[in-house]
Amino acid sequence: MHACSLASLVQGAYSSSDSESAARLIQRLSDGLGGERIGFVQGFYNESLTEGLADARGMGVASYVDIDEDLLSSTMEALEWMFKEGRIVVGTAFGYDNWWSVACVMGAERAAEFMSFGEMRTHKEIAEKWGVKFECACGSCGTTTGDVACTSENLWGAVFVVTEIGSGQGDTGFMDVQEQADWVRRNGRCQDVHERTNLLL
Repeated sequence: MHACSLASLVQGAYSSSDSESAARLIQRLSDGLGGERIGFVQGFYNESLTEGLADARGMGVASYVDIDEDLLSSTMEALEWMFKEGRIVVGTAFGYDNWWSVACVMGAERAAEFMSFGEMRTHKEIAEKWGVKFECACGSCGTTTGDVACTSENLWGAVFVVTEIGSGQGDTGFMDVQEQADWVRRNGRCQDVHERTNLLL
């Protein structure tokens, strides 16, 4: 699939709003991954992600953690649970689907504030609290030069890999403030979001 094409995605294909569709989704994922390795934990994170759940369900360590939450609180609850349960290890990859969303609304002139909001804030707080050192693996978390056009650097998402846990000081593995501002300025999609949003405010 082309990096900027979403044509192959069909609305509702991965919906799990009722038990029947959840069962179909589990079967599709299980078939794709081979074996009965998929399961769901239903409920709000603060109620369903309990101590000992990972061991009780036979969960191994996480190879990849996909962050696709709309609220800071729920994202933090899920990630805190994963660290407490020992599911995050060196080599675990973290993918953020809307890494640049808030930053693009804010605009390049507010780059010093980017890490105080949204997924960037979650990432920073996790790095600091757990002494995690991250490294940019792919997506729009690394620096580029020139027009990023339709490349992985142009996507909203970013993927980081854990290189160390429990170090004295965490490291987000992300660009410095000037590099963040430069990315926002030269990314056409980001500029479009900024201009349209500010017209509405």
